[in-house]
Amino acid sequence: MTASGLNTYTWSTSATTPSISATPTVNTTYSVAGTSTVSGGCANYETFNVTVVSSTITSTAYSHSVCPSATTALTVANASTYTWTPATFLSATTGASVVSTPTANITYTITGSKNNCPSAAPITIAMHIKATPTVSITSNTLALCSGSTATLTASGATTYQWSGGSTATTASVAVSPTVTTTYSVAGTSTISTCPGMSMVTVTVSTCAGIENYASSNNVSVYPNPSNGLVTISLTNLEANTIMYVTNMIGQEVIKTAVKDLNTNLDFSNLQKGIYTLTVTNGKDKSVSKLIIQ
Repeated sequence: MTASGLNTYTWSTSATTPSISATPTVNTTYSVAGTSTVSGGCANYETFNVTVVSSTITSTAYSHSVCPSATTALTVANASTYTWTPATFLSATTGASVVSTPTANITYTITGSKNNCPSAAPITIAMHIKATPTVSITSNTLALCSGSTATLTASGATTYQWSGGSTATTASVAVSPTVTTTYSVAGTSTISTCPGMSMVTVTVSTCAGIENYASSNNVSVYPNPSNGLVTISLTNLEANTIMYVTNMIGQEVIKTAVKDLNTNLDFSNLQKGIYTLTVTNGKDKSVSKLIIQ
């Protein structure tokens, strides 16, 4: 600030020079008294008002506890422009309002300015991810005949909500799909309102019966359906006859040589469902549906 027009000056800061510098932190009024040697020492006064622009950023909330991937609006105020860091999980890095969709704990730092003056200090907003239960589904079978019933059981949470082919709210649900169906369940625990998710697909087959495609071996498979103990009966046995079993997705789960006309096998270690049993000697082949229940 510079005073002029007189010969000597006395400022309210006690300075006596025509020009002074000031660094106010609040609104301040500065005054200066000037005297003239021409007027015999008569004084005149002048004041100068300095307005301090202050931007102390504020937020509606400085921490949030959210479920993983939940969308949360974050809002700050009291500045003109804002910069958010880091950009992770944010919809934008500028502006008074942004959206965060975190999958892990994170803390944002917000700086700002007002009338080109930087904010007094940055603020932080912490995002805390709530615990989510690990939900799993077991089934007494993942493959069944159309119209048959499978029991699905969810575990790992306290309450459950099924969707897909069922709307049950119990841990266990009986389903009887007529086509291949995917069931899902959301489970919540007593310590968290965040749901854990799990899905399971139950494959449905028409199960028309035993199908033989070339019956030179005259193969019989019984009982079918079976609880795991199966007898394979041949009316004649040729050298190099083998038997192998594949699951619904074509994976070979058992392969063995057939050395007797009647072979007893234990398939109880297989998961309940529908399998394909093939008996072949390299020239002829018999393919049967085998149901383990």
